[in-house]
Amino acid sequence: MSCHPTPSMSDSGATEGSFRFPKVTGRHLLCIQNGKLGKEEGTEEEEDDYQADDGEERIVGFALRVIPPSRVMEDEGPDEHEALALLERTEALLEDLEELEDHQGYLRDREAAHSEIVEQTFAYIWAWTLLEAFVVCAISTSQVLYLRKFFETRRYL
Repeated sequence: MSCHPTPSMSDSGATEGSFRFPKVTGRHLLCIQNGKLGKEEGTEEEEDDYQADDGEERIVGFALRVIPPSRVMEDEGPDEHEALALLERTEALLEDLEELEDHQGYLRDREAAHSEIVEQTFAYIWAWTLLEAFVVCAISTSQVLYLRKFFETRRYL
């Protein structure tokens, strides 16, 4: 199965983006690929596809949210337009808040991964520093003992 770009995808090379598929029903396939848009070499197909994986591993964070259709006011009242405008603003505000929560969750996960790497690096540095200190102490002790033996005067009676 191949994934083809749609007009609702983010710009090529973007580090983040939002994708919207308004008023679509049915089953969908979500493809996240590591590569660039281009034609496959050696083929004469007119369709573009994602090819040329650059070989770098990436961590991708995404959130899938299904937004229910907006409410429709049934009663015709004097303040219907104001109420509808207020509902639209409220839905937009809630959507922005959920997007912010998703972004903060991603940043928390990213920070946890990076702090784990920092802790591992610190542990490796600490272990190598202790090993280095032991080797330096051993070498200095052996040098002192050797020099002491070298300058030792023997007394013969």
